[in-house]
Amino acid sequence: MPLLSVIIPMYNCAPVIVRCLDSIDYPDCEIIVVNDGSKDNGAEIVEQYAATHPNVRLINKPNGGVSSARNLGIHETVGKYIVFVDADDYLMADGLIRVVAIAEKEDADVILYYANYTNEQNLVSRRSVAQDTIHSTVYPTGRDVLRHFDIADYYVWDAIYSRKMIIDHHLICQEDLHLHEDDVFKGEVYSVAGKVIVTDLRLYCYVQAS
Repeated sequence: MPLLSVIIPMYNCAPVIVRCLDSIDYPDCEIIVVNDGSKDNGAEIVEQYAATHPNVRLINKPNGGVSSARNLGIHETVGKYIVFVDADDYLMADGLIRVVAIAEKEDADVILYYANYTNEQNLVSRRSVAQDTIHSTVYPTGRDVLRHFDIADYYVWDAIYSRKMIIDHHLICQEDLHLHEDDVFKGEVYSVAGKVIVTDLRLYCYVQAS
């Protein structure tokens, strides 16, 4: 059984999906790409990629929005931890190795990290964060995070989560929301989570559209 499950919702991201897949370098993970009714050839690209990467799996579904794609991905996971990565974004090298190691050592439900904000014209260079110094704060529960940690924006993709926590508490993304759906999911996570560790590791690269 893989230790980590990576869920990638994909909609019309053919030009960038390989960049995303290549950036997921955790050695013991399954990668579930949920094709949400794309109209480009992204599914074909993922199928070709999966032919040489046996840990990659493609699931095709009719278009229903990013929340429905994430929910289907959650349903299909088997790993101890879950992480979400959007198909047009990417990760710094060795970052997942570090945060999973923290989760395992601390027996935490959530490990939060930060993002580099970039765009297609000025991409942040992907580099190894293996030697980066990490400062972290441990909160006994997610409710303590809500009380004491100022979070300007909630994102689904800025943390790894205990799969057991998500399954036991029936946490899903709200499919009827088209704005701020991340806020609702993350708020529900913090309302039930046990130990949460907030780190300053800049692991995620969020590629902003114009």
